[in-house]
Amino acid sequence: MTAINNGNIDAMREISNFFYKTSGIYNRMCRYMAYIYRYDWMITPVVNRGLSVVPKADKDLTETNKNKALEDFFKILKTFDEFNVKKFCGDVALKVIRNGCYYGYLIPTTNGKISVQELPPRYCRTRFCINEQPVV
Repeated sequence: MTAINNGNIDAMREISNFFYKTSGIYNRMCRYMAYIYRYDWMITPVVNRGLSVVPKADKDLTETNKNKALEDFFKILKTFDEFNVKKFCGDVALKVIRNGCYYGYLIPTTNGKISVQELPPRYCRTRFCINEQPVV
């Protein structure tokens, strides 16, 4: 109660994680709340129809663009399938329930895979935004 009254976040996280490890009821409740949402995802291609009339000479170019768009679309679908979005989102939700927050950094990779580096919540804060994106 002292940790709650004093707003001691570190102590509250420690207590939450202690109960998660030792109390089956608390553990089950946290996992239930984290995985109650299905975390389904959908990727929708968007077609820019800026030009209403395509010159005859550019018809081959538009077919090339369509093929390129399909290749990119399938590449994105494969990336998200391999990333296992549902498991990742459930794990993040569980950490949010246990710790009150989650900080992760999206690491760009050259092989087209998604990689997220989890950051320690004790040392991270989000107080500012740049271009409407939170800065950690």
